[in-house]
Amino acid sequence: AGPEAELAFCGRGELKLPPAYREGERLAMSWDEIRELAARGHEIGCHTASHLRLRESVAGERLEAEIPRAKGRLEAELGREAASFAWVGGEADTYSSGAFAAVKRAGFRYAFTTLSAPLRPDEEPLLIHRTVLDPDLNFELFKFKVSGFSDLVHAGTRREVSSRLGSGG
Repeated sequence: AGPEAELAFCGRGELKLPPAYREGERLAMSWDEIRELAARGHEIGCHTASHLRLRESVAGERLEAEIPRAKGRLEAELGREAASFAWVGGEADTYSSGAFAAVKRAGFRYAFTTLSAPLRPDEEPLLIHRTVLDPDLNFELFKFKVSGFSDLVHAGTRREVSSRLGSGG
């Protein structure tokens, strides 16, 4: 797909353009580039088939089409297991119990959120609450995020989402 199609995809998927984006630039990697990364040992995980945010309004057949289909396509392209899933968007309302169940049924070993928290042995082993570190992050904000303050900032949302997912964290 060319830059115009990629830009349209971003609009449909509620994706924010990178701050340094210049009109006409390519936004996505090709399958060849993704396969090259995988061959070099990188973990390649997936979101959903159409980059759909998995709100409570997304249910049933749509979840089954979005989550296992994305996993199957990635595995077919790479010729190996897609072990990790990353929630699209990361807004509190994009974590639904139905989607979490579909992620489990699809056989993912890891499901990454953007709800910043340290890993603890007593929490749901599938969920990993990561801290988002964007490439254009200034150093002061980077230090703030990795110091643990980001974990505190996200604690209330993390508890709400964990309760909704039945994951206990």
